[in-house]
Amino acid sequence: MSKLRICAVDPGATGGIAFLDPWSWELELHDMPTSIEGGKARTVIDRLSLAQLLAPPADTRLIAVVEKVHARPNDGAVQAFAFGQGYGALLLAVEAHGYELHEPTPAVWKKHFGLAGHKNLTQAQMKNMSRTLAIKRFPNAAEAMKLAKHHNRAEAALLALYGVEKIFPKLGIVQPN
Repeated sequence: MSKLRICAVDPGATGGIAFLDPWSWELELHDMPTSIEGGKARTVIDRLSLAQLLAPPADTRLIAVVEKVHARPNDGAVQAFAFGQGYGALLLAVEAHGYELHEPTPAVWKKHFGLAGHKNLTQAQMKNMSRTLAIKRFPNAAEAMKLAKHHNRAEAALLALYGVEKIFPKLGIVQPN
C-alpha cells in the first residue's frame, strides 16, 4: 500500500486546513496561518507559513481538495483583493508542492453531505451543522472542533472526507477494508 496524503482546505484568512491519511484515518487539523499587515492591522494569510505547512512528506501521493470559492458581491475592493491574493497563494503552494488539485464548489460538496439547501437556517446554524457532522465522522478529532469558531477546521475535515468518498473513485483509488 503506497503512502497517500489528502490536504483539504477551507480557504480564507479564517480558513482551516486538514491533512488526512485515508488508510489510518489519522486527521490533523490547522487554522489557516495568518499574520498582521499594514497600518490598519489587517489579518492576511501568511504565505510563507502556508507553504511550509503544506510541504509534503517524501514518497507520498498528494491529493488536494480545495473549496473553489470567490469574493462575495458585498465584499469591498480591498477585502476582495486580499482574499484573491490569499487564494492564489494557496493554489500556488498546493501545485508547487505537487498535489493533484481538485476544487469542488461549496454547493457540490455540501450537497454530498446534506448540508446544502437549508434556506431557513442562519449562517451560524449552517456552520454548526458542518461542525457537528465533522465531529460525528471524525470523533478522534472532536477536541480540535469543539468550539463554534472551529467550523472552518470542520469544513476542511469534511472536504477531506469528500475527497475519499467522491474523488477517490474517479481516480481509481480503492480504500482498504
